[in-house]
Amino acid sequence: MFIPYTLLTVIFEYPNILRQDTATVLTKFHEGGSFLIWTWFAFAITGLSLLPAYILLGHRLENKSSLVRVATTIGIIGLIVQMIGLLRWTFVVPVLANSLVKATDEATKVSVVIAFKTIHQYGGVILGEI
Repeated sequence: MFIPYTLLTVIFEYPNILRQDTATVLTKFHEGGSFLIWTWFAFAITGLSLLPAYILLGHRLENKSSLVRVATTIGIIGLIVQMIGLLRWTFVVPVLANSLVKATDEATKVSVVIAFKTIHQYGGVILGEI
């Protein structure tokens, strides 16, 4: 999990890049190419390796408190939701970045910026980067 995150900090200046304007974020993302997309994918998917740990820990502690099952369920749901939010960088942002870079008219650029801000607020603020 730390390897993809470290790569994102080096090649994409994550999370500091998120404080830049949208056009800068999308342009830098486009410049990162497929390596950056695969790095985001790896970062999102590495959470799957935590699922067995959550489940086993929940089973082991289940007899100590009645709330352990609820906590385990919330942890698993939280992990899956965060992964879904992070996967926007793999499936949605590449399309938006490509559209912005190739746009020839201002209306398209504005539309892409609005689309990114919308998906970023939903996938990032609500789901992915808690």
